[in-house]
Amino acid sequence: MVEIIKRWEGQLSDKEIIDGISSQLSYNSWGHLVVRIIKNPLAPEEEPSFMTDDDQNNKTKEADTLIVFDKKVSDEIISFCQEVLRSRQQRQIPF
Repeated sequence: MVEIIKRWEGQLSDKEIIDGISSQLSYNSWGHLVVRIIKNPLAPEEEPSFMTDDDQNNKTKEADTLIVFDKKVSDEIISFCQEVLRSRQQRQIPF
């Protein structure tokens, strides 16, 4: 589960929860960290409007949400993880 919280001073937070059955973390060739939340099968309320009749009849199709961090944010996350690992005397980030 991923929770995205948008905050403004003096106002209530706006929260979005992205839930799924599993997740993947990857680092692409552009230097971006990507979190993939996998939802399967599609819940009826989540069926995209572009689904064909064949898709409608095959509810086992996978749906997912990608959260892509740009290179600057990815580098900051990686640096943070490396610092935490150094403080725990581990050598590498486990991804």
